[in-house]
Amino acid sequence: MNYLAFTVEHRRFLGFGLLLAFGSSFAQTLFIGLFGADLRAEFALSHGEFGLVYSLGTLAGAAIVMWLGGLIDRLDLRLYTVLVAGGLVGAFFLVAAAPSAAVLVVAIFALRTSGPTLRHIAITSMARFFTAERGKAVSIIWLGLPLGEAILPAVAVTLTAAIGWRMTWVALGVALAGGLIPISLWLLRGHEARYGDGGGSAAGAAGGDAARHWSHREVLRDPRFWCFLPTVLAEAVIIVSLLLHQAYLASSKGWSPALMAAGFVGFAVSTVTATLVAGELIDRLSAVRLLPYYNLPLAAGLLLLAGFSEPVIAFAFLILAGICTGANRSVSSALWSELYGATHLGAIRSVFLTIFMLATAAAPAFVGWLLDRAVSVETLSLLGAAYIAASTLLVLVGPGRPPKRV
Repeated sequence: MNYLAFTVEHRRFLGFGLLLAFGSSFAQTLFIGLFGADLRAEFALSHGEFGLVYSLGTLAGAAIVMWLGGLIDRLDLRLYTVLVAGGLVGAFFLVAAAPSAAVLVVAIFALRTSGPTLRHIAITSMARFFTAERGKAVSIIWLGLPLGEAILPAVAVTLTAAIGWRMTWVALGVALAGGLIPISLWLLRGHEARYGDGGGSAAGAAGGDAARHWSHREVLRDPRFWCFLPTVLAEAVIIVSLLLHQAYLASSKGWSPALMAAGFVGFAVSTVTATLVAGELIDRLSAVRLLPYYNLPLAAGLLLLAGFSEPVIAFAFLILAGICTGANRSVSSALWSELYGATHLGAIRSVFLTIFMLATAAAPAFVGWLLDRAVSVETLSLLGAAYIAASTLLVLVGPGRPPKRV
């Protein structure tokens, strides 16, 4: 079935996943980084201190997300969605009212818990209820994230210039409360009749490609999980760190904010394209077969960033990063259900989400610490390329290496 026919047939459920992925972009590092200069000025933070605030909030979220993410296997999908979306709305109002850096840490905690969990709902739902066309399903819902990445920077900059950064967070919080929650509930109407139990019980989790359905404890003892993990995390660790400190990146290269904003359009377009192409390839080949190769465009972009500073490099780097980001979203979303089945997918993905959050908390703080000590963007780029090379080699030669045949 092609993308158009598949989307039309499952439009309501895919629309639900797409909406939640879009909503999660409000808690993305890219979005929070847009307010980096305002937040640092408001609370008198250095680059390293701002990275530490972000990391502390994210680490606190990682402490509970394994439990929170696993609830999707037990709670009604509608109730779970409302609770998580309500947490995101509350986080926006807390950022707007934050009187100190300490409260900002709590607000970042709420953002970095509810946002990733909202995306966790979308991905887990699609991977659980679709099997033969899982690649298409996760690729379609992931389009909500680049949509947010293309729209939100301009919205945030425009609103901040007009009403200030605090009122911008209030306005967007109101928009989320009035749109995200009621529309998601409307899209889920009749969900059980079409796809089975939305809470993730056996009726709704019958799909899966694995020979058996693993528990999350069994997954933690599987060497494939640990061999594949560095590659799956590479895109997030590297791009999150660079985007949180995007103002420093631009100034060190002599790039204007307008140039970066234009570059993010290319990032969004390449992300969308790569997401859809990867989804089709997953259905034809498998996520495991694609795993060793999709980080290579990012490695090429980092080498360009290390060697050149011309304005065109901003576009080249962001486009190549977007290709990697789009492919990673599709591959990582389908990978765990391919390997471990769907019955306990919520718990398994929550394990991954916890590790993901720990990694994306530690990396920006470490990069901010390096920037405060005058480590150059060029050096950081070479370190990122070396990490990709090492993690790719681990997939190709380690015990979890992909099979020669599907």
